[in-house]
Amino acid sequence: MTEHLWSEYAAKKTYFHRTVNHQAALFKGNVFYSLKITPAGASAIGRLVEKITNEHGSLKAALPILEARYNARKAA
Repeated sequence: MTEHLWSEYAAKKTYFHRTVNHQAALFKGNVFYSLKITPAGASAIGRLVEKITNEHGSLKAALPILEARYNARKAA
């Protein structure tokens, strides 16, 4: 199973940036990073929440559907 570090993904997106958190423990020998959200990231999250609530009525109602999609994609 491949470990995915979100800090590496952060370098490719403008939604958040990473900062070194020197107080954190090591993860498999790597320094943990704190991800800080940017204004563009906050806007993207707001659009996503609005889209989900428009489609499903609420985030709680959408959770089982989104979880099933995630599990199906993960299994493939």
